[in-house]
Amino acid sequence: MADRVRAQNVGNAIVSLAQGVTFFHAGQDMLRSKSLDRDSYNSGDWFNRLDFTYQSNNWGVGLPVAEKNESNWPIQGPLLANAALKPSPGDIGFNATVTREWLAVRESTPLFHLETLADVQDRVSFLNTGAGQIPGLIVMQISDPSGGAVDLDRVHDGLVSLFNPTDDPIDFTAGALAGTAMYLHPVLVGSVDAVVSTASFDDATGSFSIPPRTAAVFVDYALDACGTQRRGAGCVVPAGTIYRGNLDVKGEVLVLGEVTGHVKGEGGTVTVGAGGTVRKHIDQKGGGDVVLAEGSRVAGKVKESGNGSVVVDGSVGQDVEENDAGDLTVGVTAVVDRDVKESGGGSVVISGAVGRDVEEKDAGDLTLTARASVGRDAKESGNGNLELVGPSSIGRDAKEANGGDLVAGAGVVVNRNADSNGSGTCTISPGATVRGQLKGDCKP
Repeated sequence: MADRVRAQNVGNAIVSLAQGVTFFHAGQDMLRSKSLDRDSYNSGDWFNRLDFTYQSNNWGVGLPVAEKNESNWPIQGPLLANAALKPSPGDIGFNATVTREWLAVRESTPLFHLETLADVQDRVSFLNTGAGQIPGLIVMQISDPSGGAVDLDRVHDGLVSLFNPTDDPIDFTAGALAGTAMYLHPVLVGSVDAVVSTASFDDATGSFSIPPRTAAVFVDYALDACGTQRRGAGCVVPAGTIYRGNLDVKGEVLVLGEVTGHVKGEGGTVTVGAGGTVRKHIDQKGGGDVVLAEGSRVAGKVKESGNGSVVVDGSVGQDVEENDAGDLTVGVTAVVDRDVKESGGGSVVISGAVGRDVEEKDAGDLTLTARASVGRDAKESGNGNLELVGPSSIGRDAKEANGGDLVAGAGVVVNRNADSNGSGTCTISPGATVRGQLKGDCKP
């Protein structure tokens, strides 16, 4: 059964990474079966059932209807009665998770979404071809930029996808890639499939090693690996690697692996991708942004003091600060353990969880969206507005201290006081809950 599941995953990978519109039949991601019914249009729910609890794939629920299957019953009966051919809930869940991983790989780069015939012809090539090709192996290369074409992906210079549906491991050498640093895609580094993480690339020879019944994607980053980049250039910490010590970079920084110290950036965006970890602080002082993807982790403080913005969809162990004109966004998947502060002209939007205080100190607005939570106070002390959208919660006070308005919608819970003592207005919905006092313009 394990081989059958792996074969299905290789097929799903081919569909996921092909150019054009990706088409999956319903249930393809969960090993769906119609118990060998070759035409189930009139077979009803019994044979067309989809179990989204992943407990059954509907194999072996009986001989399919006679109308179009009776001649095959002698063959189908023994197969459907064979318990070894029925996948377990674990097999089904594994298949579903791996399929979602392939879709995440697809969504990670526009190179899997080329929009014109010319782009496909110019950028996509197949390497394992000709009389000497290795049977069964598909090797697809996508280049960016190519031949003076527009650079579609600022993160990647190219990708190589390998599909090995055979029973044996395969080594494939692309001599033209010798000397190119290529890394297993970060989604696959953290895959639930432990086998795919053993796929490898030898940059000295340009040789790939792919396990049996496995698909793998290797990436050529546009940035050099941190520690090897030329002076003044940006760099990447690839998934599965560790940069030991502090990382000070003038230019763009992409962290997909682990940095044991702090990250200081100047003049470029600092991005911590899914699965990336910074053990200390991030300090961005130039014109770039700070972006923390879902699934990323920064153990210390995140600070942006240039004209860029901060977007947090991962977790931060200390404060998040934006000290200039950019906006600050804490997404729905984000967790900030301490404070969130914006002291420039930007706005603050909180959709996730903040452990302590949120404060906007200048002209921008402070907005809590549905499902946001703030452990202590939400305060707008500049000229902006404080807008609270339910359902959301504030552990202590909601306060607008200057010229803006305070609005608390239905479903908002303020566990202590609501206070608007500036020149703006205060509107508390009848569906909002304020457990303490209404102060200033919030008084009835």
